[in-house]
Order: sequence, then structure tokens, then C-alpha cells
Amino acid sequence: MDIRSQPGAGTRVNIILPLAARTPSLIDSAPDSAYPPLSDPGSPLEPTMSPTDLNSDGGKGLCPLHVLYVEDNRINAMLFEEALRPYAQIDLAIAEDGQMALSMARERAPDVLVLDAHLPGMSGFEVLEALRTLPELADAPAFMCSADAMPDDVARAQAAGFTGYWTKPIDIVAVTTELCRLAARGDNAAP
Repeated sequence: MDIRSQPGAGTRVNIILPLAARTPSLIDSAPDSAYPPLSDPGSPLEPTMSPTDLNSDGGKGLCPLHVLYVEDNRINAMLFEEALRPYAQIDLAIAEDGQMALSMARERAPDVLVLDAHLPGMSGFEVLEALRTLPELADAPAFMCSADAMPDDVARAQAAGFTGYWTKPIDIVAVTTELCRLAARGDNAAP
């Protein structure tokens, strides 16, 4: 366990647990979601693939896809992190609010943004708008992640520039398939 705290900025707790022999489905999912992602996920990649396995250029290797997940619910963040742990081609960073996300993105620009709709201080929409002011993130794929699942919510996210909409509880197969597809594109930012 690693605990870091800064007065006025918050506390970050990282807990590393041993990998289970079999990775169970950590987040319940609705198999036939009424609100599919706004993009076609393609076919899933195996969790055991390394970035080199994804590369078709003779094995030079890729940087892992750097994903910034902005989520204030620590349990949701931990479940998302654990679900992505088997995927070597995905590097996940978690921010608890919009200000932390902006700070982290300035330090290292993510390749993909995943934003909760309801965050303290700024909504997911406001966080996306602020992150889009950073030149490196002007065109980064962004996914809204929310329990708000009405058609108007999905349409609002699409109009705001989100690439896709993942409803909670999250369909981990759909999420990992989409993130692995993005990792396989080969245009990941350098660390």
C-alpha cells in the first residue's frame, strides 16, 4: 500500500494485490446494452499480448496506450484498474477530479481520456473542455463513463465531442476491446 497526501490537493492511495489465478468479471455488465458505444470496437485482443506482439513493424515495439481515467469514486477506479491490469498494452493513470486530471495531463499527455460525468468541482463535460485546450489532447479519443444512460445523455456526450459512452456498470469486455483496438493502432504517444 502506498499513501500520498498533499494539503489542499487530496490523498492518493494505491493498493497492489496479487493477481488471481483466474481473473473474474470485476464489474457487472449488461450483455445487450441498449446504448452501445459510439464507435465500433472491432475484435478483442488477448490480455497477455505485449506491446511488441501488437506491432507489425518487425518487433520494434510500441509504447503502451496511456489512458487517463478521471473518477472520484475510489471503488470504481480500483475495479477499472484491476480489470485493465492483464493488458500490457494499456497504461492506466487515475485522477480523482478535474484539477488533478489537468495537472497529470500537463505532466504526461494521455492517448485516451475516460471521464466520469459527475466529478467534484467540474463535470466530466467541463473536464473534457479544459483538457481539449492542451494541444496534445485536442483530438485524443474521449469516453464518457456514467450511470446516466438515457438517450439524451448519450447524445449530449456525442455533441460535446466524446468518442464513446460507457454506461455503468461498465461492460469490461467492450471497454477492454476498444482500448486494445486503440493500442493496436500504433500511434501511441511517447512516454
